[in-house]
Amino acid sequence: MSTSPILSISALNHLARDLIEDHFASVRVEGEISNLTQASSGHLYFTLKDASAQIKAVMFRGRRTQLRMQPSNGKKVIAEGQLSIYPARGDMQILVSQMQAAGLGDLHQAFMELKLRLQQEGLFARQRALPDNLHKLALVTSRQGAVIHDMLSILQRRAPEIRIDLYAVAVQGEGAALQLRQAIADISRRQEHDAVIIGRGGGSMEDLWAFNDEQLARAIAACPLPVISAVGHETDFSIADFAADLRAPTPSAAAELVSESAVRRRQRLHQLAGRLLAPRTLLERSMQRLDEQQLRLQQTAQAYLHRLTQRHRLLDSQLMRLSLPERLRMQQLQLQQAKTSLQQELERKLERHQQSLQFGRQRLLAQTPDLRLLRRTLNDQHQRLSALLQTQLQRRQERLQQLAQRAHLTSPLATLARGYSILFDEQGSIVRDSRSLRRGQKLQARLQHGSAELIVQSDPAVGEDSETQGGELC
Repeated sequence: MSTSPILSISALNHLARDLIEDHFASVRVEGEISNLTQASSGHLYFTLKDASAQIKAVMFRGRRTQLRMQPSNGKKVIAEGQLSIYPARGDMQILVSQMQAAGLGDLHQAFMELKLRLQQEGLFARQRALPDNLHKLALVTSRQGAVIHDMLSILQRRAPEIRIDLYAVAVQGEGAALQLRQAIADISRRQEHDAVIIGRGGGSMEDLWAFNDEQLARAIAACPLPVISAVGHETDFSIADFAADLRAPTPSAAAELVSESAVRRRQRLHQLAGRLLAPRTLLERSMQRLDEQQLRLQQTAQAYLHRLTQRHRLLDSQLMRLSLPERLRMQQLQLQQAKTSLQQELERKLERHQQSLQFGRQRLLAQTPDLRLLRRTLNDQHQRLSALLQTQLQRRQERLQQLAQRAHLTSPLATLARGYSILFDEQGSIVRDSRSLRRGQKLQARLQHGSAELIVQSDPAVGEDSETQGGELC
């Protein structure tokens, strides 16, 4: 059976971690982020993967605050950090210190390649305007969600005379592109409408990928009717947007676009109706304007009379102030007002000082430390320190046990256990050569258990078959 020391799982994982961290102090890897989780502590936990392998990664909060990019699932990145092992689970992981975007990603690359190829074919060259008299509209979108309700609400409000035919399809997931192509093909075959709107709400590139289908783009380009693409938000672009005749930034904007001609027609009708007012209406409006002018004239006369009355009262008041009794009365009134103002000012200052004193007392009370909170914090820190010291003590004990096992394997006591002994002279030095001995010399023999005193009976230098006389065991 092997004599190698028996290690605990914890000790083995710590040894493996020390070994890996010593040999892989810094590594750089490229991979795709998945299973991204941000803990309440601010740390980021995620997995870096490629086509055939994956590894766990963690980015602590201090490094996270220095990160310039926004990590997300599916994003390709270049991560730099230290390779390590998490001892509690034995998982190998990368302690990420820096991270940057690695490129555009597979979906974006496929999008750009398809766009360039179709553009070189001239598939995006068609740009037809909407008809002025739009009566029947084909709407290709999902029956569920807020998009269909918003578009129908806008069309009903702005152009209730437009008839709408809904072609309900799936707008994401497997089979969505096929349903979109079939709906466009059906509309093209019937040719019963004046225009077509194809669209959906916003989402990720994966959610909008059905609108990047090459066959759907060709079906839109081959449609004999003007097609409006309204996919996602204003910042979202799809291949369908380039293949269509018009692109709307949102589905709601597409509904406003097709109803614009109806709104203009309604406004034009209102203008013409205003020009065809009956003469009686014109007379009534003229009489109304005359009444308004008469009212303004009466108001002007009343205002002028009011100003004259105020001027007369002012002159009477000035005449009264010129008399001596009136002047004395005015001075007494001013003195009383000054006294009242002074008293009010003193009261306001006193009130401000009292408020300032109360505010200072409150601030002083607020700055007084909460002894119970400090005591709880101290207890928490003491518990954490105790747990940390216990962990460090356990690790040191395991390390000491390993070193003791290694030392035992190289100890001379192991040699004595196999039947050998060690000779010491009177000075306590180990005897390594028999020629250094002399007749009558006392020696000390160290055995596995105890020791014995020996005396050299003959000169070892004369012959190799010298004999020794043993003493009592000590």
